[in-house]
Amino acid sequence: MSYLCRQMYKGKENTIAEEVAVAYERVFDSRLELIQSIKRGISYKLFAYIKNRAPFSDKEWASFLDISEKSLQRYALSKNHTFKSSHAEKILEVAEVCDAGLEIFQDKESFYEWLMEDSIAFDNLQPMHFMDTSYGMQLIIHQLGRYAHGIFA
Repeated sequence: MSYLCRQMYKGKENTIAEEVAVAYERVFDSRLELIQSIKRGISYKLFAYIKNRAPFSDKEWASFLDISEKSLQRYALSKNHTFKSSHAEKILEVAEVCDAGLEIFQDKESFYEWLMEDSIAFDNLQPMHFMDTSYGMQLIIHQLGRYAHGIFA
């Protein structure tokens, strides 16, 4: 179970939020399910679950998704918006990065601080600089995996 979902279950009764957390876990059960979820698109509810547990601002989310902040606000108001597959893929990639980061840093503030610090592992650039591409996010996940195994260089 991901770090995000474990935090969700602490002392909670069965709620809509818990149902969304279960849906989130289901998406990551297998790569095939992940691909199917991307193709179907993801609901704003699931996005809100991810967004509320990630350290990013609306401005940063808009940048990741290559949409305006105004569009994000409209989607929030619509209550039943489904993100198209290209956006769903980005959202789920960001969620994977957040899961990996939160496993290491245990809280989103510390993870965000790390993303914003220049790093030798990223050629003296901020890891956040790489969040706008799939390959960049894979690089961040790889580096976080190295940290998890005690490899800091």
